[in-house]
Amino acid sequence: GWGFNLAGIWDYAAPQFLYSATWNKDINPKDTTHSLKVGFFNKAYWNHNIQALSDQVRLLQLDVLGVAEISQDDYNKLKLQLPLQNTYFTSCICQSDIGSEVAIFSRYPLSIIEANFIAKTPILRADIAIQNKLLNTIITHPYAPIGEQDLLQRNLSLQQIAKYLNNTPDRQSLIMGDFNTASWSWSYKNFLVSIPPMRDLIRGGGLTSTWN
Repeated sequence: GWGFNLAGIWDYAAPQFLYSATWNKDINPKDTTHSLKVGFFNKAYWNHNIQALSDQVRLLQLDVLGVAEISQDDYNKLKLQLPLQNTYFTSCICQSDIGSEVAIFSRYPLSIIEANFIAKTPILRADIAIQNKLLNTIITHPYAPIGEQDLLQRNLSLQQIAKYLNNTPDRQSLIMGDFNTASWSWSYKNFLVSIPPMRDLIRGGGLTSTWN
């Protein structure tokens, strides 16, 4: 399996310094006058160690945090501990035992917040105001492909989310989440291709574990 997939995996396994020269550059250069530190965590629904998550956010000095599998109670506790005062939590009627709630925490103001379900997948969209500019920010959490039906549902979710993103405002966008897919899977590749010029930020970062 590794030999068969080696060509597809190379873009992600290759170290940054070897791979960066081959990146496709953006057609339109972006404004880089302001840096933004963004993080995302799948908290794991049964994990209630809010202090550890709060410590990580402070250590990394994040400006924006996305969280999946977070209950209303844990959201309220985390909200009190983080230095990120602009927050939003989207509850849901969960389709599984572990839940699908997502939340956003931001140092900067949030506006025009939309919480929806797309193909049974939660999606949270908000504008983040940074120096009089708006960053279109999306958080999502498709199904884990632990069976054939869940695999088909995840792939459908990625297709429908891509359509949703193509209908959002035409400006700089950030999408983060637990996509429950390898970066080199065909469904994820199709997802990226269908949202030009979206870039997968893990490319060239090396192969690392995501579980735990």
